[in-house]
Amino acid sequence: MKVLVYVPLHPDYGIRKKSLESVMALEWGTRLSIIFGRSAKARPDGHLDLCNKLQEARHIVLDCNYDALLVVEADMVVPRTALIRLSSLDGDVVYGLYCSRRGEHPWLVFTDVDEQEGSILEKKYRPLYYGSAIDSCGVGMGCTLIRRSALLDVPFRTQNGGQAPDWWFALDCKEMGMHQISDMGTVCGHYLNENEIIYPDPTQISLYRTEVE
Repeated sequence: MKVLVYVPLHPDYGIRKKSLESVMALEWGTRLSIIFGRSAKARPDGHLDLCNKLQEARHIVLDCNYDALLVVEADMVVPRTALIRLSSLDGDVVYGLYCSRRGEHPWLVFTDVDEQEGSILEKKYRPLYYGSAIDSCGVGMGCTLIRRSALLDVPFRTQNGGQAPDWWFALDCKEMGMHQISDMGTVCGHYLNENEIIYPDPTQISLYRTEVE
């Protein structure tokens, strides 16, 4: 399988230290193509900036005959085996597991989405599925493998004042009947700020732990 790894850089800080280290440490059988997507403007609209970068990644995959796209966002710390695990699953879109930075930091595993909101996997079920792969509706591009067939049929999009492009992509995949999977064994860290990283952790009452860089 020929895979493009694409990292959309943050307009302000580029990429976090451990995020870069984890991307460069990804295990794969052959040499990986890695592209770091830069912003066209100094202070762009966040959703539009990300959408433009994802569109760039999509065009590269389709034009250069890649079989899949792995998106790793600039504030994610991914395991070395992330690409191996995600690519082994039979899904059109396969998501790694990480926590939201918002609220009580729920695990970003959605059981349903519409244009306005979504249903996150209930807290009581999260420890039960930890380590396994389950059907889902996304959402997020933190550590996500998208197969070429999905990219052919589903472009990235956004709109003013609306949801982020990762949300629309998950919704469009759902409506197109794409098979979306959340791999709750590909456990990723998510930077809260410059030096705090949160990880899903079913052994904690909060279901996450915080590590300091």
